[in-house]
Amino acid sequence: NKPLSLLCLDISTASEFVETLPNDAFKLMKRITPGPFTFILKANRNIPRWAVVNPKAKTIGIRIPENVFLQELLKVHEGTLTCTSVFTGDEYLTDINDLDDLFGNQVEAIVDGGIAKVETSTVIDFTNEEMEVLREGKGFERI
Repeated sequence: NKPLSLLCLDISTASEFVETLPNDAFKLMKRITPGPFTFILKANRNIPRWAVVNPKAKTIGIRIPENVFLQELLKVHEGTLTCTSVFTGDEYLTDINDLDDLFGNQVEAIVDGGIAKVETSTVIDFTNEEMEVLREGKGFERI
């Protein structure tokens, strides 16, 4: 029941799934991506229904990751991937064995990219007239 974000290779790919990409959002994305940022934007009709963060507002989270492994995976996949934080209680799950034990029968695949360092992304909402930082996380100082 957690919101999903779309992992995109670049701004061009991300723009295929948003209603409009505000000029301020484009300029900021161009300056700070790839990086640890989630951009909340209004989704267009190309977005799968299951990926919409807020069904009433029809918004989507967009990530352009700087992780080399994810960048290469997105190049090979030739599309987008979805992501969300995985945790139980207050603890993030970063070990593939724990993930497989809990979710292996519920997903098509789990790719082992090594044990991840847990750092939350900065979340920036561009669905209203003014940019709003919803969460200050890694990379916030670059905004």
